[in-house]
Amino acid sequence: MHRLGSIHRAFQLAALVGLSALAGCQGSSSNGSLFSSSGSNGERPVQLQNSQTSPTSGEAGTDTSRQFPSARMELDKKQLAKAVERYRLNKKQKQSPFRSVGYDLNGDGGAEALILLEGEGWCAKTGCTLAVFTSGKTGYRPVATIRRVWGPVIVTSERNNGWSDLVANTGLPSRDQRVRLRFGANGYPGNAVTLTPMPSDIESAGEVVLERAPMMSQEMVSNTQSLPN
Repeated sequence: MHRLGSIHRAFQLAALVGLSALAGCQGSSSNGSLFSSSGSNGERPVQLQNSQTSPTSGEAGTDTSRQFPSARMELDKKQLAKAVERYRLNKKQKQSPFRSVGYDLNGDGGAEALILLEGEGWCAKTGCTLAVFTSGKTGYRPVATIRRVWGPVIVTSERNNGWSDLVANTGLPSRDQRVRLRFGANGYPGNAVTLTPMPSDIESAGEVVLERAPMMSQEMVSNTQSLPN
């Protein structure tokens, strides 16, 4: 009987040990759910939490270079009108309608004026004249004259020699193409139609500052002999 009692107590002890081990396994299983995606590389739970706050696949594909702050600025209209009149007289052209916008193109905190002159004498069959003025103590003065330009005119996020690249259209209206205007040693190029067209599948990160205007009358284009240099 004493031997049977000892065997019975041994079975009871083994049962208690087994129940304790089972409880330990269940407890570790509930805590182990935090590591369920960590595999065998030893990642800690914080890795799993960080992955939950990372961008989704759609957000990850967003091109943040297209989300740059606008540098559009107000222009002094009276001073600009005087500057455009001086510019017109210097080029020996008739008075012309024009559209303008202020933008900080060189990052100096001041507004440059982009002026698209669209009247007779300023336009040809392949585009009109885009002038860039910069502001100073004595008002606005021209720093670039770019012929053969159609809108839309885009100020891009890229810079050359401290000035923003521009993108515009040029060429015959029926098949005009986009070109990039880079500020080089002599400023912006003087004739947009001579530049190499951009590939049609390339998009430009930037802000449209001058929309495309309705086409001029064929009579006005036909009467245009030449553009000012």
